[in-house]
Amino acid sequence: MPEVETYAVQAQGIGRIDYSDAVEVTTEPFVTSWQSGYNYASMQTVPAAGSKVVDVPIPTPQVIILYDFFASIPSNKLIRLVVETVDTFGVTSRPVDKSAYQSIVAHVSKGIYSVNTIRFTLYNYAPVIENEMVIGCSGMYTTLAEFTFDMNYFPAP
Repeated sequence: MPEVETYAVQAQGIGRIDYSDAVEVTTEPFVTSWQSGYNYASMQTVPAAGSKVVDVPIPTPQVIILYDFFASIPSNKLIRLVVETVDTFGVTSRPVDKSAYQSIVAHVSKGIYSVNTIRFTLYNYAPVIENEMVIGCSGMYTTLAEFTFDMNYFPAP
């Protein structure tokens, strides 16, 4: 019979030793209860060698937490996408400012919240009108009553 060796292995990772199903930490520590998915998409016309601002109002009393943003056109031309969130006092935060050919995809891993307006600024650097620029964002939303402001979580603007 072969000799068996055993080794002590230190535990790694997060979890409970009893393998319970209880949730200990949520992915969004500032949302205290109800939440649902949020998606926005629209097709815009951007002038030749110009820009266009698209404001998306957020219904009161909701809070939107955004993670993913995109802009796309059918041709291989240079475009730029700037996304800002505007609060009720007019203070803006700019989580996205990217340029690329044909398609832009941006991910904000920590999420950016907005309680008033999501502002898309679209730039078309080509000398022709862009009639089919598709823009959008996705994340989640909750009611203002279920949202807890954690000033350590959100950096100052």
